[in-house]
Amino acid sequence: MTNGAVVEQAGRRYETVCTLSGCLFITVRRPAPLYTSPLFLGLLAAGALVGLGLGLIVDGAVARLRAPGRQLRKALTAGDLEVVYQPIVRIADRQRVGAEALLRWRDAQGRTISPEVFVPIAEQDGFVSELTRFVVRRVLDDLATALVENIGFKVSVNISASDLLDTGFARFVARELQRRGLNPACLGFEITERSTAARAAMAQGIQRLRQAGHGVFIDDFGVDYSSLSYLSQLQVDGIKLDRSFITALGDDHTANIVPQIVQMGQVLGVALVAEGVETDGQAAYLASLDPNLLGQGWLFSRPLPADQLFS
Repeated sequence: MTNGAVVEQAGRRYETVCTLSGCLFITVRRPAPLYTSPLFLGLLAAGALVGLGLGLIVDGAVARLRAPGRQLRKALTAGDLEVVYQPIVRIADRQRVGAEALLRWRDAQGRTISPEVFVPIAEQDGFVSELTRFVVRRVLDDLATALVENIGFKVSVNISASDLLDTGFARFVARELQRRGLNPACLGFEITERSTAARAAMAQGIQRLRQAGHGVFIDDFGVDYSSLSYLSQLQVDGIKLDRSFITALGDDHTANIVPQIVQMGQVLGVALVAEGVETDGQAAYLASLDPNLLGQGWLFSRPLPADQLFS
């Protein structure tokens, strides 16, 4: 028997090892399959972890691209936001005397996103002032001719605290009005009551707009910091009574509060707009408190596109 010879018997392989005293048969082990190798398994696990990490990175990037703030900024840049107008009427005779400009946005999936959702997103991401300026330009583009023809009609635009504190905002508005030959009185501004907690700084911003010829209203009045001294310090042109008071007019307690707010407005010489008027009963009650009271709500009109506002 030759030393080192390989013999196969009964499906097994043997190698001969011969010495002076004789030969031995030693079993030859077959090589282990590659997929059972510890090195292969380690590389496989490492590859899986790398793939998972890359997948998470890609998913995160896609999520950021689809984030509401990024989508909103993209829509703003492309001019894909819509402005509609809800009429404001003199309740006594239902005559339209103004309108509130309302910004509308549909996201990439076609869903309508509420301003109560996307405005805070714009504030958080630092571009809410760009939204405001977009609305001002769109309002003046939409209604320039109609505002010249309808003297006394006023359109109000919602602004943020940052707009109010921006010393350049009033100059921006003045330039846009001048370009279209419009009187500053045709454009007013609404600020939410909750944004006026820092009264001293806000009062200065309000006065800049008023001195430029714009009316300034406190929106959602009655839900946060209302008081006579509060209104006296801010020196606004009007207040918009929060819709929650109008909705609950059937409640005796609320009915007692509304006349007091109306009287407060009369004492201070400010206009008052009742928001959320939806029934003739509500309108009749409000008109009985003050024939000059203004109203806004679905009873009078839903928000309208620009070409239907004066029709």
